[in-house]
Amino acid sequence: MLTKTGVRVICFDFDGTIAATMAFLTDLAVDVLTKHCRLEPETARAAYIRTTGLPFTEQAEVICSGNGAAVQAAVAEFEDRKRSGYFRMVPEIHAQETLETLKERGYTVAISSSTDDHLIRQCLRRFGLSPDLAMGLRPNFKKGRDH
Repeated sequence: MLTKTGVRVICFDFDGTIAATMAFLTDLAVDVLTKHCRLEPETARAAYIRTTGLPFTEQAEVICSGNGAAVQAAVAEFEDRKRSGYFRMVPEIHAQETLETLKERGYTVAISSSTDDHLIRQCLRRFGLSPDLAMGLRPNFKKGRDH
């Protein structure tokens, strides 16, 4: 359906928009980056926030200045702890109502994330959310141009 404005698709970011995950992810990243990349907490927090939106692998490459061993260790711990923590997350207030209203009004609703595609889909099912399209991180398919 073409709306009066010509807009057909509305795409939301998952973390911090659909799911209340940003405090958890930021605290987790700070903990992991201070441990593996030997950064001060304030530096780690600022660097994580500055690079938010990228897959954590890419964030760690930038933040840890390409230190391969530190990057690998940081990414492995971050992703492991993220997976277990994601299932304690809740949707942002009004997320379900907003998505349903937009769909009723004829918009195609999409969700985009730098988080693993399978994990995003699991969270959406758990939240009871059913966008028309959900896009997470997959091989050769990441947030940005691919999505």
